[in-house]
Amino acid sequence: MANAHGLGDMSAGGEPDLRGDLLNELDNIQTPGSFATIATLPDAPPAGLFVDGLGEVSMPLGEAQAARLIDKCRHAPFGRKEETLVDLSVRKCWEMDRSQFSFRDPAWPSYLKMICANVALDLGIDAVVHAEIYKMLIYGEGAMFKAHTDTEKCSGMFGTLVVCLPSAHGGGDVVVKHCGQAKLLSSSATAQSYLAWYSDVSHEVLPVTSGYRWVLTFNLTLDTSIERPLVGGHQSQMRAVRQILTGWLGVAPESRQNKCLLHVLDHDYTEANMSIGALKARDLAQVQALRDLSTELGYEVFLGLLTKEELGTLDADYDHYHYDHYDDDDDESEEGGFHDLADVCSTNHSFKTLFGLDGRMIAQEVDLAEDDLLTDGYFDDRECEEDRGYTGNEGGGCDPLVSCGVPHDGLHAFLSKSSYDTSDIQPLIRYYARLCLQRPSVPAFPQLLWRLCRTVWEQRLEPDRPSWRPLLTIDGEGLHGVVKVALAREEYTVFEQAASNHKGAMLHSTFAAMMQWVQRGEDVEGRFRAIKKGLCLALSSFNHFSARYRAIRSFMTVPKSIASPDPESSCIRGWARATIRECLDACLSSTVLGPLAGSDMVDCVQYFENPTEFFSLYVMPKLDRRLDQPAFYLALMAQLRRHGVDGSLPIGWVKFAHRLIAECFLRSVSFTRVRGVSSSTQEASAKRPRLTSGVHSSVATAVSTQALADFFSAIDDPSEPDYVVTLFVRNVVEAAPGLAADEFEVLWIPYLRWLAGSMASKEIPFDTPRYQRLFVALLSAYLLNYVGREPPNDTSLVRQGVDCDCGICSELNDFLADGTRRVARYPLNKENRSHVH
Repeated sequence: MANAHGLGDMSAGGEPDLRGDLLNELDNIQTPGSFATIATLPDAPPAGLFVDGLGEVSMPLGEAQAARLIDKCRHAPFGRKEETLVDLSVRKCWEMDRSQFSFRDPAWPSYLKMICANVALDLGIDAVVHAEIYKMLIYGEGAMFKAHTDTEKCSGMFGTLVVCLPSAHGGGDVVVKHCGQAKLLSSSATAQSYLAWYSDVSHEVLPVTSGYRWVLTFNLTLDTSIERPLVGGHQSQMRAVRQILTGWLGVAPESRQNKCLLHVLDHDYTEANMSIGALKARDLAQVQALRDLSTELGYEVFLGLLTKEELGTLDADYDHYHYDHYDDDDDESEEGGFHDLADVCSTNHSFKTLFGLDGRMIAQEVDLAEDDLLTDGYFDDRECEEDRGYTGNEGGGCDPLVSCGVPHDGLHAFLSKSSYDTSDIQPLIRYYARLCLQRPSVPAFPQLLWRLCRTVWEQRLEPDRPSWRPLLTIDGEGLHGVVKVALAREEYTVFEQAASNHKGAMLHSTFAAMMQWVQRGEDVEGRFRAIKKGLCLALSSFNHFSARYRAIRSFMTVPKSIASPDPESSCIRGWARATIRECLDACLSSTVLGPLAGSDMVDCVQYFENPTEFFSLYVMPKLDRRLDQPAFYLALMAQLRRHGVDGSLPIGWVKFAHRLIAECFLRSVSFTRVRGVSSSTQEASAKRPRLTSGVHSSVATAVSTQALADFFSAIDDPSEPDYVVTLFVRNVVEAAPGLAADEFEVLWIPYLRWLAGSMASKEIPFDTPRYQRLFVALLSAYLLNYVGREPPNDTSLVRQGVDCDCGICSELNDFLADGTRRVARYPLNKENRSHVH
């Protein structure tokens, strides 16, 4: 009975029963709707249900059509743990994949939309529900499916919709159970109907006694990125919850009996749907209530998958070597797996995975105390993983989801219970950074964030560090948050530490965020000076010109800054110009410059008042040192052409500069050293982060067929002097005999295919001398270096024998020496097979 202060019964120690009181108030938060529903559809489904190989299926379903449909089906499987099985004693029905049928009547979408709207009302969901077709099922006489739950098959899935199509049948009722409640859903009495339930609801299809139960199944989904509206009408419960939590948080941390509070939600969830937007029914209302009080009272709310682990000894009569002995009549389930413990030595509760309400993973394997669960003995009635029932078509499973409240003053101790390896510390850093930005008034959070960051930045580099213990790192997203927090708090020392330790992981968006911070205040120049050192440190952590230049470009975009006359922008523009010069000078020491560097060296001239003069006097003198890197040159010339076409550089100057660079390139390049872009090179390039400095030379210097073709088109233009394209042809012809065999497939043959198509489209005769020389030289080299000489026409079946005189090899040698036999078969055991191989 509640006391005068709204608290419940006293515990044995004379203190209010915090957990029991809070559980009671949360349980009093109710929502409309049910865990399962059934309704008759007044109108028959639209026509136009087409099945591949059969055509349109008429309704209601007749005996002959049912037989033809079954011919197109297969036995429906089910899931057991992680396995997918077919066992007619568990599930007996026929299924057809969604790829085998279609809805051709345009009325179907509106028909399903109407059903979804009704389902949302029935299940108490204040949001738009979508139905995604999954299967067609046919239950004949005797067909059934034992009690099971559905697996969540797609993002945002929360339930299942079954549309019972017109087909006379008896039996086939569905028994649904959830949280101690049960319902019987019967569809046999109506021509057409729909059934729906949440994914984790246990349901059993009872045997069909006559006819055919013919249904379509759909996955019900929600947009989980959008939180549904707050359920109203819980003001009294909210007041009581606030009072209980205020009392809990008012106790000093060291005296607080419960370091966190764990509330098990009604429904089970998978990691794919782990956010407040994916919560179902009353779960959503309860977590919303806890979340809405968290900022005011000073605690954080998490979602976590709860696990319990018991360690102990097995029964004395358990055969430890059982897995090595099999009898024909052994029960398969006894071979290995779970066994009852005779003595439990230790019990451990933990969050297998801990999530924020936004669905982002924060930590793994976080230890918990069972006494922090609001529900006493929760696991006493909970089935262990081995004993859980069947699931739908594929194997899979769910774990109980818990909402967890942790006081701000105990957050570090709580999250410290997870392991700090390289995978765990990154989501923690990202979480603390978000927390600092969301709760700027809590001074403890930045200190916790800095402590984690220094764990990474100050770790010692041990020469004998084992490979299984990798170095801790902070990824780009984490660095982005750290930088934003440091700048928001004007902690420039931390900002400079992040800038000097990012090892190439800092994102473009982080540099853009720096500029946003600079422009946020009135003293733009002063704020820029405050971060200038850290900005330069961040740039110096990139090893390549393109990474540094693109960071500068993200910090200061060209169009706005160059056009701006104010002195603050002038200060930043001066820094950008000086830094670009430094980057260009530094790139001379780089051993590899790839296509990105080529295009970026053209783009960077836009930062200067006279771009053409800067390119001519500062960039071009450096190019003669890169003549051995054709991919770099081709990309640079391609970018020059693009700037000429779009008018950002004078077209006359572009043509002149392009001609000079092309001639210089062609007089120096050796096409025998040019390497094409293979599929493995493209894959490696696609996986490379945008700003990383570790660029492999084979990726950076590879030349694509398109780049070579674009260059040839430019120099083969009628407006260009003839000597440049002649130089290209002569160079390729002279290099052709020495081209590597592998390069024909990835570069030169595709180039010739392009050239032939280009000539045809331009109506250029194929006997034009310069093109003939290219084709003859490259195809001759292709035949010699790639195809090779024709093998001798040796029809003899005699082959050299093996160097062994054992009985088996003697028989093999007799066969190899016999020119009349083509096949020989020898029965060999495993040992002899290994010997012969």
